[in-house]
Amino acid sequence: MLADLIGNARRHGGGRVEVSVSGCAVTVRDHGGGFPERLLRAGPRRFLTGAAERGQGAGPGLTIAFGQAQVIGARVRLRNAPDGGAEAEVLLPAAAGD
Repeated sequence: MLADLIGNARRHGGGRVEVSVSGCAVTVRDHGGGFPERLLRAGPRRFLTGAAERGQGAGPGLTIAFGQAQVIGARVRLRNAPDGGAEAEVLLPAAAGD
């Protein structure tokens, strides 16, 4: 899941990619143009890239990450950073006994 998010940030984000961890949250951030509004509203959809400049070909990376998160009880949140770039935050379930 994180490999897909980091790979997407490297391929489509431009600039450096940052990964940060805070408690049960892992955030992957790039410094590109951010996510398209349509993607933020509706979430990722299989086989749509979400960006007109990349066409309408297969774009499975985010869809795979969302599916993997669901399998392990995690969630993925997408947002655009206030100063530019895209952020994908993975909220992992707390470990038993925490």
